[in-house]
Amino acid sequence: MSEWFDVIRWVGAVYLVYLGARTLWQLRQRKAGSSASPHRAGVNLFAEGVLVSLSNPKVLLFLGAFLPQFIDPSGDAVWQLSVLAVLFVGALAAVDVCYTVLVARARTTLDAAHLRFLDGAAGVLLLLGGLALAMVRRP
Repeated sequence: MSEWFDVIRWVGAVYLVYLGARTLWQLRQRKAGSSASPHRAGVNLFAEGVLVSLSNPKVLLFLGAFLPQFIDPSGDAVWQLSVLAVLFVGALAAVDVCYTVLVARARTTLDAAHLRFLDGAAGVLLLLGGLALAMVRRP
């Protein structure tokens, strides 16, 4: 299994570097006065979020270690894990909706210069995160 986690780690690292580079490229294009809209379709943003979540091996390890301890061995394990997974996703969705509302409100209060700075910082952090993930070695 460790080889598969290495593959997932590399895919995640490459994807984070891609997201960071694309964010910085779009920021540069907006500074250059390009007429390209910085807003993208919600479906694309959702797909990106799913891909980032699924390529995170820490989440897979956490769920693999956390959820089984709540399974009754005498019951149907698949059904119990399914219920726990739905509850877990529901709780995460509620938290993410709260974050989204807070960020949307904050976005309306910030001016364009602050938003450009935050976009640049996000791009750099994504690049650094991808590079750090690529450099991590198994013990």
